[in-house]
Amino acid sequence: MSAGIGMSLNERCLERMRRGMTPLQPIRGDKYSGVAFLTKDGIVNERDEEGGAIDKVIQKAISTNPSVVESQTAIGGVDYIDSQPKFIEKSKIGPFAIAGDVKIVNRDELSKKYPYLLGSDIRLCAGLIGGSDDPAEGLATVIREVRGRFTLVVLTTDGVFACKDPRGFNSLVIARNEKGYCAVCSESLALGAVFDDDKTEILREVYPGEIIQVKSTGFQSLKRLPSPGLVMCPFNVGYGQGPASVFEGIDIGLARNYMGVTLARKYGVPAQRVFPFPLSGNTAEEGYAEESGILHINAWQYHSLGRSYLRETEQERRERGRDKYSPIQWVLKKYKTFIGVDDSIVEGNQFLARIFSLQALLSRFHPLDEDRGIHIRIACPPKVNGCPLEVPEHPTRKLFAATRSKEEMRKELKVKSLEFNTIDDFVEAILSAQSEERKTEDPVTRNNLCLCCFDRGEDLIKKYLQY
Repeated sequence: MSAGIGMSLNERCLERMRRGMTPLQPIRGDKYSGVAFLTKDGIVNERDEEGGAIDKVIQKAISTNPSVVESQTAIGGVDYIDSQPKFIEKSKIGPFAIAGDVKIVNRDELSKKYPYLLGSDIRLCAGLIGGSDDPAEGLATVIREVRGRFTLVVLTTDGVFACKDPRGFNSLVIARNEKGYCAVCSESLALGAVFDDDKTEILREVYPGEIIQVKSTGFQSLKRLPSPGLVMCPFNVGYGQGPASVFEGIDIGLARNYMGVTLARKYGVPAQRVFPFPLSGNTAEEGYAEESGILHINAWQYHSLGRSYLRETEQERRERGRDKYSPIQWVLKKYKTFIGVDDSIVEGNQFLARIFSLQALLSRFHPLDEDRGIHIRIACPPKVNGCPLEVPEHPTRKLFAATRSKEEMRKELKVKSLEFNTIDDFVEAILSAQSEERKTEDPVTRNNLCLCCFDRGEDLIKKYLQY
């Protein structure tokens, strides 16, 4: 994952951009960040090529061109593989910057049709946009030509533009405050931080195939290309997005809470305490603890190193997973039976390292007690198919559940029991977390959820990408 944010105000926007980018980094891309401001001197683009907090990038932008302090229009991007926004100095639409979340699956086809397009997926999108006569038509070209998932924000000398792929796989939310100032972002939680008041109004998602312009007085829908129908990524609900965000009217945190409740109802076992695997496992664990009546406790000191799942290589993911937690030893001395709740098991490397560290301490502190141990409950169903839309990709052969039965997984993890939510229960938790307005007006149904990574049946993702 990565993320883009764009805003247009009738006042200085630098501080609001900082507020919006800060909550994006831990969940959508903590390695790189960047900003682009529209100033009296043109577009000023500053990216952090070495990794670091958004404050560092903003200070670099101010040092480069102090006029960014006066800017009222800007975009930003966070990523874990490549720095953004990308800046295109010369094109048919003039200079522009682009940020967002992109995964293209038809690069070979595009290379034959547009042999001059090179570089990363987001640079390829930039090439398509820059070859058009205006920003809206450029984004329309991306929607027509690119197969995959994408949410894009673009800054030109005419302002901020944004679009979403024709399936609407991922979230891109529009919000405004009481003054009418408008912003768009991959995570709705960041928009509350942008406006920093209780009168922020989340207007809606950008529609699949829609192109909008963000203005200081609101937003304007410029084009809406044909869409074969909404297909959301439910793994974003179970893991990807922040629990304070909303995706197509679905409250992310509430859905995860329901997942934990279901695990407690169907797979409850006696234990002294229940603990989460921070951070994306926290909300499901809260639901489990409340429903089961077993008291919650923190078994980990979390070191805020960001998401190990998002690192580019398997080695990086393993090291990040190992380093970001330390067991809280007094908890393991005082109690001997636990239920651990997490969002998912993907490759299993990180989970194995973490769970083994707890088990080693339990063996040390309770060497003669055969009742000691940990039961594991997982909010998402087992991932058994690699997804071509993930970045980084996790091939099927690397997935922990793809080549193991549940009992084989349990034995390898050396836990007392292991249970996952079924696909049906997972779907029910997501659909139940819709707002009442969404349930009434345009409800999300099972048909709107891509379940390919959880289902060993037909590879529907190929069908979803034909539009």
